[in-house]
Amino acid sequence: AEPKTSARLLEDWGLVDVDHVFSEDDYRTLTNYKAFSQFMRPLIAKKNPKIPMSKMMTILGAKWREFSANSPFKGSAAAVAAAAAAAAVAAVVEQVSAGASSGTLSEPPVPPVRKAKTKEGKGE
Repeated sequence: AEPKTSARLLEDWGLVDVDHVFSEDDYRTLTNYKAFSQFMRPLIAKKNPKIPMSKMMTILGAKWREFSANSPFKGSAAAVAAAAAAAAVAAVVEQVSAGASSGTLSEPPVPPVRKAKTKEGKGE
């Protein structure tokens, strides 16, 4: 199945899209998902102050995928790797979102409490 565009996701969730036209300089400086995320996250949050984290991550993944695909430098190996990373992030976020909404995620097991070892009580 073709992944949804960021515009489609935002529309489906009733959220406001960010109107940002990327310059060639943006494509030079935002060379990985982390840098792109740090740039875009505040813009999305400003327009959608109460956006849940899972939706934010899904939208960032979609925006990054679109940004990478539209890059004038996309023939480079780095851009290909970045697009693959974005697809992987989006897939994980989709799985986590689906699990959270259907209630299939369980609490991680809590390790048993152990008493600290002390010198008290030791024989000679």
